[in-house]
Amino acid sequence: QKIHNMMAGVDACGAHVQYVLFLDANVRMHRNSVQVLLNPLESDSNALLSTGYTIDVPAPGASIWPWMMCLFRHFNLTAFVTKNSAFVWGGVMLMRKADIDANVCQVKSRWLQGGYTEDLLALGCATEGRMATASPLQALFPNELRCDITFEQAWSFLRRQIYVLSTYGSRRICAYHVFLQTVLVLGYGLPILSSLAALLTWTCVLLTPAASWQIICTTATLSCFQMVMWLLLVVALKLHMQASVKLTAVLSPERPTICTAHGRYSTLFVSFICAATLIPIAVIASLCSRSITWAGVTYHVRFGKVTSIIRPEQPASLQEQRQLPPLPQQQQQQQQQQQLQLGTRSD
Repeated sequence: QKIHNMMAGVDACGAHVQYVLFLDANVRMHRNSVQVLLNPLESDSNALLSTGYTIDVPAPGASIWPWMMCLFRHFNLTAFVTKNSAFVWGGVMLMRKADIDANVCQVKSRWLQGGYTEDLLALGCATEGRMATASPLQALFPNELRCDITFEQAWSFLRRQIYVLSTYGSRRICAYHVFLQTVLVLGYGLPILSSLAALLTWTCVLLTPAASWQIICTTATLSCFQMVMWLLLVVALKLHMQASVKLTAVLSPERPTICTAHGRYSTLFVSFICAATLIPIAVIASLCSRSITWAGVTYHVRFGKVTSIIRPEQPASLQEQRQLPPLPQQQQQQQQQQQLQLGTRSD
């Protein structure tokens, strides 16, 4: 659905248009963001697109679930470590219109032929075509998440974000997506498994009266090491969030700075536990399912491409409201046609 809307916008552009900016409605751009995105495309003819990313921070009073979504975004932000990172975000994406019209790297055809996610397809096209994807470090945009996000909404967010890895444009990109799915399962799942293993080990040690001091010391050492790693992770997340928000404040000094003081270490710790538990489950669910529902629309995927789209049925009352009444000229024409038909019948 989004890809077809994007292509409709491209087709509506005139011949004088050189660049097309695909932008989400909730992105808060800075004063010179368009120029920042444009510079790499003007200086490097081998760059297929220029992209940025969002800095999500939940509003004060938010529950654990907005913070879990926030941490997922911040972990993805680590991909933007260079000016040409191997990561594309569809929320902000600038491309040359001529490249889209000319189907450079087959980006247009892959979008239209069963494409589900525009950003990963564009990244795959650039990778296979040996073209760059520019990611200026100044293209970071703040976004304050709602505080009333529920578990169902957060789970749906994770499912949609991870399900895109089930779609691809070629076998090479499919292998790369399988690698990313493996990284997600191991990267988020291993901390939880190690914590459960440590808890099980302590339970066995305490229930075994004849446990040697060597086993107790070894278990205590490993547990302390794990707790230190957890502490360093939470501190790193807090500092990373504060530094990202400060950067966006420097880029837009006229706007009020998003507050991060309410992000306590305990909140970050619990939200990471939730993310580390749910993300591997979401990966497994994506591998076992061939459909995903987004905004009420169900997409069925087969061999990495969308094969069918099922939209919810509209109530009859809503359909009647959407039927526009005929214009006065159309009413006159209809009346004249009816009079002519009656006249011919009477003759």
